[in-house]
Amino acid sequence: MTTSGWFWAALCALSVAIPAHANDTAFRGAPADLVLQKGLPIVMKSEDIALTATSDMHWNVVAKYVFENDSDTTHQVQVGFPELRCWNDDEYPCGKSRQFQGLETFVDGKQVSLARGKLAKRAEWAAYLGTIWLFNAEFPARGTVQVEHRYRVVSSEYSNGMRFVDYVIRTGSTWKSSIGSARFTVRVPPYSLCVHSTLVPGLTMGQPRVVDGPNPYVEFVVEGQNLEPHKDVMFGFRASSDYDLAVPLGIDLNRGAYKDLTADRAIETLALIHAARGYPFRSRALRERFYGKGEATFRLAKDSGPESPTFERAARGFSAFDRSWFLREDLEMTKILEARLTELGAAFDAPDPPAEPAPAPSASPLPPASVSTSATAPPSSPAAAPPATRGCRCEAPGLSQSGSGRGMWLAAGASLVAVRRRTNRKSAAANRS
Repeated sequence: MTTSGWFWAALCALSVAIPAHANDTAFRGAPADLVLQKGLPIVMKSEDIALTATSDMHWNVVAKYVFENDSDTTHQVQVGFPELRCWNDDEYPCGKSRQFQGLETFVDGKQVSLARGKLAKRAEWAAYLGTIWLFNAEFPARGTVQVEHRYRVVSSEYSNGMRFVDYVIRTGSTWKSSIGSARFTVRVPPYSLCVHSTLVPGLTMGQPRVVDGPNPYVEFVVEGQNLEPHKDVMFGFRASSDYDLAVPLGIDLNRGAYKDLTADRAIETLALIHAARGYPFRSRALRERFYGKGEATFRLAKDSGPESPTFERAARGFSAFDRSWFLREDLEMTKILEARLTELGAAFDAPDPPAEPAPAPSASPLPPASVSTSATAPPSSPAAAPPATRGCRCEAPGLSQSGSGRGMWLAAGASLVAVRRRTNRKSAAANRS
């Protein structure tokens, strides 16, 4: 991730914006006519990047770099931190999705001012890079310099629900020698069932882990040494959905018109929506039905390769459930289903959440400069269930189209029994009157 300056950018692809990040690089020339400056005796000793998915379809990024001047001469360098260029496409416009939000840059702990620049047409990557945020840095002879960037960038999403962020690492080739060490710490929502990364030679992805507690999350680390990257990397996750739970259980999701749903089918659908977000069912029957009896540990997917690892796991419940984890479409469907149950004189008896649920995760910009972003530091909540989510959730290979699924719900029992008792009491009261 080194270019002769700092090189972070946002890349657009498919039908949605694809944010990307990149390493710093050095430039020469006027801000409106920049070219890449190579041949500097400066080495990138390390980079430590923390990427956290937020509840409003963004990624919070904290990028820390350590450079070393491998010469006896002090160098004054104009360093650039680029955004990716937007293409002109009426069908897939990326708008402002590649722009950094709240970008702050620190050199040896002191915030520096940024100026807007642009590459000359003849420069390498001119067709690839858009705005370049410039700052000046002094690299003392035989000394080290620490640079840190903090910003937010819009998340990207495939039609199957995979959200991801690209990191442009190929620009690291402009610094002297290889990148000494690189570490990416990625934190995504706790209910994520799948995490994925595309790597470059020298990088490996560690075993993802589910971290429970007051602010649960899923974390995985990608790291390596002596990197000479010639392509970029990507990090992504796919949140669980009712399809993920319904298909292996054989539950029919061919619901038809919501106005014609029976109480049983409406309740089953509501239970699936809750289970997809890790709702802490108190009913043992519901827990075993949707979460099984064991811990949901990430396993390497069968089709994974060394340069494109994918880990998957089963769903599980979380004691510190947060209602902000529900997606906008979850809330819309829940409203429709609850209205249908009201028409039928029934209700979904969802188990009570914890007495003191965790506060909604903050979608505020980045933490203050004093906050550590090391792997051992307590993370901010990465709940990525945006109320303004966009994208299709229609891919569900192998979806069963058979039967009504009514009998299957009876195995879970608890909710239906309560509904039927209430309905019977209302019918008896009506007969007496």
